[in-house]
Amino acid sequence: MYWVTPRHLAGDDGVLAERIGDTLASLGWSMWPTARHTLLHVSPDGLRGAEWILASYPFELGGLPVAWQLSARPHGASAMAEWNAYFTAGVPYEALVDLLVALDAREAPEAGFERPDTVLRALSDQGWIRDVDRPRTTAMDPGCASCVSLEMLPPFIQDADPRPDLMGWQAWAEPVLGAPYLWCASFSASVPHDLVAAFASSLASPVPVPAALSPRAWRAGSPWSAAADDPMPPEGCGPALWRLHLRSGSSLADLAREINPVVRGWINYYGRFYPSALVPSLKGIDHYLMRWAMQKYKRLRRRRSRAWQGLEKTARLYPGLFAHWKLLRPRSTG
Repeated sequence: MYWVTPRHLAGDDGVLAERIGDTLASLGWSMWPTARHTLLHVSPDGLRGAEWILASYPFELGGLPVAWQLSARPHGASAMAEWNAYFTAGVPYEALVDLLVALDAREAPEAGFERPDTVLRALSDQGWIRDVDRPRTTAMDPGCASCVSLEMLPPFIQDADPRPDLMGWQAWAEPVLGAPYLWCASFSASVPHDLVAAFASSLASPVPVPAALSPRAWRAGSPWSAAADDPMPPEGCGPALWRLHLRSGSSLADLAREINPVVRGWINYYGRFYPSALVPSLKGIDHYLMRWAMQKYKRLRRRRSRAWQGLEKTARLYPGLFAHWKLLRPRSTG
């Protein structure tokens, strides 16, 4: 038995169908096979449904087959679900279990009254970071490996609201930038935000989860495994996208307060497992800080070497200002 953290990268241990099926049975849901070789679970009141559709999945999310589809109806005689949620194989089953428990406990599973910020608050409470450019719709883990975002719905996501261009919560894990996704989840537009928050809060939980397989063994059957052996640094989700060099209206302390939580997450994760992937990103931060100094101070414009020297002096005087300065010193270069 292994204890795995972070949860959002733990995978499903190869037992997603069994764990969810056991949970639904314990909640009193009925189950029967369908002609499409799927397993349909229905709550006692007939208002909630969960279907294991991996054997004949209707479409893919992020290039991965959909494994579970959840739905809710306003009344048992309704032929159309009010909303649907879709989950690929690989999604941590603990998060899906917590979502199902919350769904089962709801008196009216189809209606929601919470605001979208409920989801982001749930993630922030677990230490996830709001996106700099989209703080009201997007949050990611400190290592920038997983993301939950309110986005335009991808194709084939069904909802009772027929209007085009609807927004719904999307979640995914991309531990290696540019490699296949580890898992994806999609919630249609009418899914109550508090249910999405239950999934998101569990997904972001720092509590380790048990696994019969080690993460390396489990990922051996995943398309992500080949890329994971030679991971790319996390720089694609940090220094460049932060646009530090364009933030001349902010002080150095302002920038430090904003990016330090993310950088600490990088150091804790990549520093332990992929230290060689960490250094380029830390150097990238200093590169953008140097460019920030050149934009902010007229005396440093077009004086790259002097900007580097000033940054190095600041790092020596205040080594704790930025989380990575204790591990890396900026180099003076012309």
